[in-house]
Amino acid sequence: RGIDLVVTSVVPNPDQSADLPLVKEYKSVMKEFLKGRIDSPFYFESYLMLSLLVEALKRGKGKPTSYNIMCELEGFKDFNFKGFTINFVPEERVLSHNIWINAGIGKNWIKVSQHAHE
Repeated sequence: RGIDLVVTSVVPNPDQSADLPLVKEYKSVMKEFLKGRIDSPFYFESYLMLSLLVEALKRGKGKPTSYNIMCELEGFKDFNFKGFTINFVPEERVLSHNIWINAGIGKNWIKVSQHAHE
């Protein structure tokens, strides 16, 4: 009754962001899994996080300890990861400040950066 509902996610809707290279990869890998299921930003978020972990493992030198993995993740600075820019922010211990807002049915999600430098 006159109230708008805002739904946010830390990643874009994979159905409305098909131009991003990581989304294309995700769709290809998940094709079999998604048969009979509705796709979800939560699936995509998990895929993105696991992909970043794999990237950190590939970049790591030596034994893959939790410390070494953290060091690799902390080293992401203006890193273009398959269409996403990843920046580790040490003060907040996060890799991204982007929030994606669902603008409504049939509309593209809106990317909002919480930092002026992005």
